Amino acid sequence: MNDPGATPHVPDQADLVPGARLRGVTLEGSALAGARLSGADLGGARLTGSVLRGADLSAANLEEARLGECDLAAAVLRGAVIRRALLASACLRGADLRGADLTGADLQGADLVGADLAKARLVGTNLSGANLSGACLVAADLTDATLAGAELSGVGASAAIFARADLGGSCCRLGDFSESDFTRARAGDASFERATLARARLVELRAARGVFELADLRGATLDRCDLADANLVGVDLTGARATGCDLRRVDLYWATLASFDHSECRLEGVRLPEGVQVAFGPLGVKPPAIRPRPLYRSPLTAEERAALLKAAAAAGEVPSCG
Repeated sequence: MNDPGATPHVPDQADLVPGARLRGVTLEGSALAGARLSGADLGGARLTGSVLRGADLSAANLEEARLGECDLAAAVLRGAVIRRALLASACLRGADLRGADLTGADLQGADLVGADLAKARLVGTNLSGANLSGACLVAADLTDATLAGAELSGVGASAAIFARADLGGSCCRLGDFSESDFTRARAGDASFERATLARARLVELRAARGVFELADLRGATLDRCDLADANLVGVDLTGARATGCDLRRVDLYWATLASFDHSECRLEGVRLPEGVQVAFGPLGVKPPAIRPRPLYRSPLTAEERAALLKAAAAAGEVPSCG
């Protein structure tokens, strides 16, 4: 930790080079757009309100740095160490954070629209109220993270870990959470409308009053989940398995329940789908040969995810998260 009584070190412009030793420096409100600081040691640095748009901070040490309200749009922070840093209300729109370590960082209210956080470590990170629309979180670790009230619309989070994370009141509409782990996560009042959670692991998930309308839960594992009063209208539960779940007063109207195993679940007051006979005209007239398209987001294939993870481990062009 920094000594609050110490005289702040203000570096010369010549000091701002790759690999520079800038621990504890004061650069608050500085114009550093496009700066090349890869591998630099900025541990405990004070950069509040600085403009670092497009800067190269790959593999830099920003542990416990103060970056609140900084402009880091399109900055490269690949593999950077940003543990316990203060980034509240910072702009990281389109930033490259692949493989970065943000353990315990404060990103409350930050703008991470379109940011790439593939394989990033966000354990215990505060992302409450943050905007992660369209961000890439493939294989990211968000164990114990706080995402209450966060905007996660269109996020790509296939194979991510949300164990014990707080997603209460968050918006995850049209997100890809296929094969993700939500063990003991809290998602009360959260919206997963038209999102895909195909083959996701939902163990002791607390999602009472959650919205899963038209979502994809094919092949998902639901074990001792609390989904009381949740909206599952039109959800696809083909091949899913629910054991010991609280499904009281759940709305499953229009849901696809083919091979859905819900043994030992509480089902009082549940609304189930009703069989519908569709008439197409006179006797003998066949329905049109049209295959309906799912309304939920398509999950990443294993090949697409492998390509993203390969890109996260190396420099170069990043494939789209979907």
